Amino acid sequence: MGNELGALVKRYESDNGRRGRNALALLLLGLAGIPLGVVLAIPAYKNSIVGDDAVPSFVLGCGLGALLMGCWQGWLFLTRSGEAFELYVDGLVHSYRGKRRVVRWEDVTNLTDNGKDTALGRAFGGNVSLRLKLAHGRPVLITGVVERAAHLAMAVREAIEKDNRPEPD
Repeated sequence: MGNELGALVKRYESDNGRRGRNALALLLLGLAGIPLGVVLAIPAYKNSIVGDDAVPSFVLGCGLGALLMGCWQGWLFLTRSGEAFELYVDGLVHSYRGKRRVVRWEDVTNLTDNGKDTALGRAFGGNVSLRLKLAHGRPVLITGVVERAAHLAMAVREAIEKDNRPEPD
């Protein structure tokens, strides 16, 4: 499948187990935070004086956010088993669960890097988040749950922005 993309440079696999652990941690945080936020909010909203409901609202919002993110990570855990990226001289192959998408460097119309290199970002795989928008089809996203994700993102960025093609080892 990758022959038309030149020589294989390196294969990068996603850590789906990490994705599952992230989903579990986020779901547990959400399931603990929502009831806590509700318990804190009942007396705060009953007396409704401006400013006294900030903490319960924050706790409730964090609980809901964690629950939603946990559901999303759980969905990815279930649907993206065996996810891998194969870096070639002239492109990239993204594969999971028997599906393969071939991306030529010429097909990428835009790169967006939304990675946040913080402790929380590194813990949940948000330290690398490189989105490749394609001329045709859905975008491809490289996240921090991929082994050596920063190296892969840098190689992709160099190949596209600087026309500096990766070379086999």
